[in-house]
Amino acid sequence: MPVARPPAPSAPVEGPSADDGAGLSTWIQARLAAARSGRRERVRVPVVYRSAGWGCSCPATFLGTDPDAHNDGDTWLSLEYATGTTAPEDTEDGRVLIVEGHFTGARVREDLRAGSDDPEEYVYTLSTLVVERIVGPAPTEETPRVAVLGSQPSSD
Repeated sequence: MPVARPPAPSAPVEGPSADDGAGLSTWIQARLAAARSGRRERVRVPVVYRSAGWGCSCPATFLGTDPDAHNDGDTWLSLEYATGTTAPEDTEDGRVLIVEGHFTGARVREDLRAGSDDPEEYVYTLSTLVVERIVGPAPTEETPRVAVLGSQPSSD
């Protein structure tokens, strides 16, 4: 009796360019909705670890292309690292790394106000991304795109 073969992996489904803040916001919301509905989508994304000295109270990580500037959009991230994966060391200049992982569906509130006079815009809502693998530095010769590499029912 023949044995059924597992389906061939599908090709990555590319999303918006990493410098398209509005497109990334929509793309992230779709990943969060999938996670909340029980689908774990494995993604490949460029994560910015921002540079020091921004002069504002901002989260340390987001989807994008530039460690010196945040693109418009709701792209701030709360990162968790899977077992065996460690966070990169902080650098003064920041960096952009291509990572693979999955969104959990959770959103985390981060209040970066230093005092009661600080503006409400220093309160952020971050999307939780579990980093399963750091692929390496983002290419500098082209703007990376986000991608869904595959999906499966969540075992969480």
